[in-house]
Amino acid sequence: MPDVVTCCQEQLVKDSGCCLDSSKPASVRQQRLTRPGTSWTCDAPRCSDADSLAGGRGDDLVSAPSEASCASPRILWIHGGSWMYGSPFSLGYDALASKLAMLTGAVVMVPDYPLLPIGNYSTILDAAIHALQWLATLASVNGLSCGLSEASPPMFLAGDSSGGGSALSLLLHLMKDPELLPIATRVSGGIFWSPWTNLMCNTPDYFANVYSKSVAQLGGKRVQVRSGDIIFTGSADDNSADFRENALEYLGQAHQMLTDPVASPYFAGDEELAAMLPPLYFAVGAEESILGDSVIFAQKAAVHGTAVRVDVFHGMWHVFPMYSEGCGCGHELWQGARAWNLTANFVRSVEGGGVFGAGVTTALREPLTRIIYDESTLYGQGQGLPESGLLLPLSDRPIGVMGDAFALGPAAMTYTATGLAGLLLGLLLARPCFWPGLRLRRCLGRCYLRRKAIDSDSDI
Repeated sequence: MPDVVTCCQEQLVKDSGCCLDSSKPASVRQQRLTRPGTSWTCDAPRCSDADSLAGGRGDDLVSAPSEASCASPRILWIHGGSWMYGSPFSLGYDALASKLAMLTGAVVMVPDYPLLPIGNYSTILDAAIHALQWLATLASVNGLSCGLSEASPPMFLAGDSSGGGSALSLLLHLMKDPELLPIATRVSGGIFWSPWTNLMCNTPDYFANVYSKSVAQLGGKRVQVRSGDIIFTGSADDNSADFRENALEYLGQAHQMLTDPVASPYFAGDEELAAMLPPLYFAVGAEESILGDSVIFAQKAAVHGTAVRVDVFHGMWHVFPMYSEGCGCGHELWQGARAWNLTANFVRSVEGGGVFGAGVTTALREPLTRIIYDESTLYGQGQGLPESGLLLPLSDRPIGVMGDAFALGPAAMTYTATGLAGLLLGLLLARPCFWPGLRLRRCLGRCYLRRKAIDSDSDI
């Protein structure tokens, strides 16, 4: 692995809260905003242990690049932290908002919603709704007065981790009750980094991506190799149980809400997805315990006609774009930088009236999924591969996702037809061994004699 990835991994295994990006572009103006009715108090020890922002809370962070105007896109970003930690001014979210504003040209708002146990699913959802309503009716941008008679700018809902789950919950809630949005306002798209969408916490990746370390020989040297979820390094059972306990606190101990299709978007079905959501973008690490939270929701949304792009980054951890500066290791984490660029491209594509580039429409009925590999781990040192990583498009429709009927996309149908042809050819070539009524012993004996005769024939 490249040194920066190994360096980041070593630091994150020791301290999962370390190394977040911190730089903020000078061209972006950030403003602390106090809105009526949003204040709350975060008492120690929870807040002081988490982000040192104990005491009076509730102010929002609004970031606007110098070129932003009333017509510029607007992004509501709901911060992560298991609904227990974080704020717009800590844990790297001020840097995230500033960089997002610069790359997209958007006005970015990060609200300071009440954390657990003061807040819960209902109060956090309400806080997000009010923040979105305020952002949609923003009175001015960079000193320019924004009148309500003007065309509504593109609006995006976004978030990471638990905040990504809440952003999806908000989007599904708005689909059911669109009158919550101001007149002429619509949500143009959604952005989600490693969203937590399954509050049952039982997708197969909890078991497939269990953290492990081993020693291997690479280039003549013995090195320690890490794989799996390096942020949540507990056992599969422990992680699942701990996450579910966290989810239950978020839901006010209402167990039936663990599978509610809005609170736990992984379980959204025909009723929630039939209206067709706006275009969605997901960036997720391939080694995460909650990889399936992104992939499976995206598959289901795409089946219902939503335009969805999912970028799965090989070797990456939870919310890895927030470590794009390279964890202080001397070089940027190119996977994080690439996720940033893809996020910005998504916003600009949707803003410009396109979706994911030319030739891709909302009629795909399958997610546009790409697995992005680190070329330095392939074929020597990535010889002949692009510097920005190897892209492998996967366009097959999901098979049997969440109760859907068994279905295959065009590529999968091709693979299936090829496999059936090979099977039939094999049966024809080996037909003496498959006549009905022959015993296994007789079959094996005949095949052995035939092989022996072939081996003894010098003309073959």
